[in-house]
Amino acid sequence: MPISKTTSKTVLKNIGYLSIGEVMTYALSFLLIVAISRYLGAAGLGKYSFAFAFVSLFAALSDFGLNTFSVRSVSRDRKKAQKYFSNYLSMRIIISIVAFLVPVLIIFFTKQPYDVKLTVFFASLAMAFNYLAYPFRFLFNAFERFEFQSIALITERVVALAIGFYLLFSGFGVVALAASLVISNFVALLANIMFAVKNFVKFRFAFDFKFWKYLFISSLPFGFILVFRFINFRIDTIMLTFMQSYTATGIYNAAYKIIDALVVIPAIVVVALFPAMSKLFRKSRNALQAVFEKVFSYLFAIAIPICVGITLLANRIILFVYKEQFLGSVVALQMLVWTLIFLFLNYLMGYLLNSIDRQKSFTLVVFAAAIVNVSLNLVLIPIYSYKGSSAATVITEIFSFALLFYLSRKNNYRINLLSMAWKPIVAVIAMAVFLLVFRSLHILVLIPLCALIYFAFLFLTKAIGKDEINLIKNLFSKE
Repeated sequence: MPISKTTSKTVLKNIGYLSIGEVMTYALSFLLIVAISRYLGAAGLGKYSFAFAFVSLFAALSDFGLNTFSVRSVSRDRKKAQKYFSNYLSMRIIISIVAFLVPVLIIFFTKQPYDVKLTVFFASLAMAFNYLAYPFRFLFNAFERFEFQSIALITERVVALAIGFYLLFSGFGVVALAASLVISNFVALLANIMFAVKNFVKFRFAFDFKFWKYLFISSLPFGFILVFRFINFRIDTIMLTFMQSYTATGIYNAAYKIIDALVVIPAIVVVALFPAMSKLFRKSRNALQAVFEKVFSYLFAIAIPICVGITLLANRIILFVYKEQFLGSVVALQMLVWTLIFLFLNYLMGYLLNSIDRQKSFTLVVFAAAIVNVSLNLVLIPIYSYKGSSAATVITEIFSFALLFYLSRKNNYRINLLSMAWKPIVAVIAMAVFLLVFRSLHILVLIPLCALIYFAFLFLTKAIGKDEINLIKNLFSKE
């Protein structure tokens, strides 16, 4: 069954708004990471990365999945928006206070240096403001008005970058940098409040404890997913710090931040798709299958050239971005980049399960993956340091892919991998040959040319066809 013009147009519009916001946000964040690495070195980047990973652990534990469940529920029935918002906001304020205090208290009883403890304090306060914005941001997702989310995200990053650059150039360290993020996240919170109250709901608290119980219990599977996914994505940073050093953590995170910036691609697509997928599950499962197949093939086609290109250019990328002091990050980057092909597809399959009310299955997958990840890190970090963490991350994502692919098929959402993959693989081989022949070109010239060669071969093999052209036409056509 073909994807309807209305659905494709809405999804593409949302992807467009999210792309603007997320790409600019990640670009500005990455600029800040580069500045930290150059001014504070590997140890400074390690302290910064550890502080925010440590705080994020408790933030993830405190989320309970309320945001994802609220988006799914209100996207199916927008009349419920005020009730969900008012109760969610009241719950979030209480939860955010606890989530701020717990990591601060714990870190002050550890043997971490005083500057790291202060960094954790400010990082925790910044994260509290960030999570207070969630009851407002879920409305943008549920009503599919992603432009408001994008504006708030960009505002936060611009403020963070402006203050962060000033502090780094003025000789201040990681503590002052973390403090500046408190200001930027507070500004973003105010923007979210303004957009939500002006366009969707009244600013109103509610203490319907029976409904709180319903929200909490219904959201828990999504909450477990967030916690276990955090473990998969951030626990390696925490473990590296305690088991190795801030320098090892910094070297690893220099590579990981590049991967982090690229994960925005599936995140944008899936977040934009989630409300539509949730509605399609109730209205037309054939249409949902069509969406799933198309997006799966698109994400694979985007991921494979990134993996091959970064593997071949890793040394030049690290030198271009971070300079010689981070050459140890080259091997980590060459390993970590292969998580992308699985991460891209895992994002989609995970949210598919969420949209078809199979969140408990997704929870079990991320739980199993978390156990695999922690176990591998415990074994590999003492022997191979950050290279061990890199290997653990890749193996974990492959493991997750196998389980999610099985569950998708079990629920009758099937993909023919061979049919889907062969054309992008032919195109990426042609791209790799071109890259090796013309590798002496400047990296900023070589990357766009490689992309051009890749998409040209996709067009020649008809991987880009009428459906893709029609999707683009739908985006610009009138209703």
